[in-house]
Amino acid sequence: MAKMKNRSKYFYTNEAMGIIPILTILKKIKRTSHAKALLILPFVFHKDTLTFLKSRNKFNSLEEMLVKEIDLFTNFNKRFYSFLSLSINSIILLKELKFIDIVNEELVYLDNSFEYNSELWDRAMDIIKWSDRLSKILDADVATLYLQLRINLWSSQ
Repeated sequence: MAKMKNRSKYFYTNEAMGIIPILTILKKIKRTSHAKALLILPFVFHKDTLTFLKSRNKFNSLEEMLVKEIDLFTNFNKRFYSFLSLSINSIILLKELKFIDIVNEELVYLDNSFEYNSELWDRAMDIIKWSDRLSKILDADVATLYLQLRINLWSSQ
């Protein structure tokens, strides 16, 4: 089947697409807090950040990434809130499909033999490829991540 051209941005930002990065990260790290899971989509659905994650630039933490590419994060708070409902809906979908469970306020990957295959479209495969790098970023303390990303939890947008 020929690839579609001129796809809408909404083709890439929906619950079906949202479950792929969340599930991919959880498959690697096995469990994470709700707060960290909510950070995944604002990273991956931002084209320039995804491009940086795919690049050969080396970094071991969010702090290093911020130093190298501060421009990628100037609007992270806005992206966080923009993707908040999509993130929550994707998590709910993963729970309903029994790919994850929620235990003690953590998302837990259920080993149900979910495998990715070559029929996933290019964007999904890109997300799967860079997931190790994002897993490394999410390994930090959740309060530190929210502080470094300047996510404002106390006032309305």
